[in-house]
Amino acid sequence: IERNLRSRMDVLLKQKSDRMHELKTLIEQDQDLCDLLCTTPFSIDGNVVPSLDDLDRYRRHLASLNSEKEQRQEEFASSKRQIILLMEELDHTPDTSFEREVVYEDEEA
Repeated sequence: IERNLRSRMDVLLKQKSDRMHELKTLIEQDQDLCDLLCTTPFSIDGNVVPSLDDLDRYRRHLASLNSEKEQRQEEFASSKRQIILLMEELDHTPDTSFEREVVYEDEEA
């Protein structure tokens, strides 16, 4: 019985370790995305072993944040292209530092 309990304990400790490692990774990704998107982080206790459902909800939350990020990037790129076209149409050169940033800087920046 003791051997069975020890082997079961080893399995559970491995699961705990895996879940805590995944949770740490998800929290780091969440923090990066929240900083970028100016949103509040997902509410989860990082000191408690999460259930599989908790991890799944967290993954779905991060997927929605990534989707929002991509949507914002596409909207920004589209607006930037429109601004450049309108400036060309008006024969206007960028005067202010903000205008130069919009026109000449890399979209990722």
